[in-house]
Amino acid sequence: MLTDYSEIRKIHKKKFSEQKRAWCQFFSDEALATFMASFIKLNKEENQTIRILDAGAGDAILAYAAVQRCLDLGYKNIEVCLYEIDKDLIKLIDSNFKFILKKLSKAKTRLKYHIFNKDFLNFDPQQINSFDIAIINPPFKKTRSSKQDTVAQNEVLQSCEQKINKTSLYTNHYVDFMSLCLDYLNHSGQLISITPRSFTSGAYFKNFRNKLLKESNLEAMHLFSSRKSIFKSNSIYQENIICKFIKGVKQNSLISLSCSADMDFNKSFTQKKLPNKLLIKSFVNDNFIFIPENNAQAKAIKELQKFEDGFDNLALSINTGPVVPFRAKGLLSKVKHKNSIPLLGLNNVEMLAVNWSEYNKNDWAILPNTQEKLKLVKKSSIVLLRRFAPKDSPKRIIAAVINPEDFNSDFLGIENHLNLISKNDREFTKYQAYGLAAFLNSSLVDNYFRALSGSTQINKNELLTLRLPSLKQLSQLGKKLLKKDEGFNQNIIDEFLGCL
Repeated sequence: MLTDYSEIRKIHKKKFSEQKRAWCQFFSDEALATFMASFIKLNKEENQTIRILDAGAGDAILAYAAVQRCLDLGYKNIEVCLYEIDKDLIKLIDSNFKFILKKLSKAKTRLKYHIFNKDFLNFDPQQINSFDIAIINPPFKKTRSSKQDTVAQNEVLQSCEQKINKTSLYTNHYVDFMSLCLDYLNHSGQLISITPRSFTSGAYFKNFRNKLLKESNLEAMHLFSSRKSIFKSNSIYQENIICKFIKGVKQNSLISLSCSADMDFNKSFTQKKLPNKLLIKSFVNDNFIFIPENNAQAKAIKELQKFEDGFDNLALSINTGPVVPFRAKGLLSKVKHKNSIPLLGLNNVEMLAVNWSEYNKNDWAILPNTQEKLKLVKKSSIVLLRRFAPKDSPKRIIAAVINPEDFNSDFLGIENHLNLISKNDREFTKYQAYGLAAFLNSSLVDNYFRALSGSTQINKNELLTLRLPSLKQLSQLGKKLLKKDEGFNQNIIDEFLGCL
């Protein structure tokens, strides 16, 4: 490395802590910066100038690593632009670059740097299409949603809409940084970022994903098998991913996917190349990036494609349970009355079975004579699906079937922590409902969702990407399961599904 970071980090420990609290910005360490810079590959002539962008630079360790990488590749003319809003960090960056210039003074190297003490998200039209490399670890702060902030941001977007194709305001600053960096890159420019994995799926990031995959080629991704390893000194336990995108070029047929347990990249490091058709999929004007962490997840993505049906053409609808408990406090009770209506929540849904009892003190009921105050669901063979899974749960998806014979009430309350799946044209048959619930509980679907999303929340948009067996096949599966004397378990479900 061109400079020593251990001493810098000690001296500015308090400043780094303040920066973290204020901006949700967590600085990269030296091993991470060097690894990210290793993604840089250049096709330009060695005498040409390489322009590097570090947005939200922090202490600029990524910029230094990128400069070192370019020097190692034989480039002698390098120009760096850094954006940082903290004035004290600006002084640190400047002093370190002066140190680097002094170190390079005897070499035949021309290094220029420009430090901008301003918010990177304030659009600068002069920077469009001007960089060869953008290397970033952006702040993870959610976008402020006050009316004043929204109006101000809209004005920024409107001022540059003729120059930049910004489709919407995004929900997190890290996505805004990625989007603007992409705009500032020249043709074949490289965006290398470490961010949360969340942008790869989910409705909130739909517009950004569509822009990203339309305007660039996803060349490589790197995963960390431990959530705690990257920013552990900051107690950050989210799933992070390093990605490399190339602007303006056709998507490669193969995408590199590597993984390590932590930042010891020489230990437990694996790498493979997978077909882009396996990792990038389009569904109803949306695009998703799948990230299979193992062979079982990759196999699940491929295996599910053998089914030809989906929720739409099977006339199935997915809805969130209509009862919001905290808004219905005065209408709910754990004391059951003669005409109480069962309220089903997360704790009532187990694999294939809905368990609610008037004798269970922990089960909730809706007080009698409140049907007009709450939206209830008519009792039938409906499939219920937990919308959330505990982080330590061995299963991402848990689905069950309402058995009408188990309830005396004609109507049921369904909490908003559950999704309910029903048929639009008529009710499920008992066999169809159990077949669908079994399919959703399968290891195949569990592995599919783990590849699709790092979140433990099961979103409707992600469910809609599933390919499904036909109603006839689901009915056959449900019939076989209900005839099984020893009851339901994971092995039986997976065995029967494999026979479809």
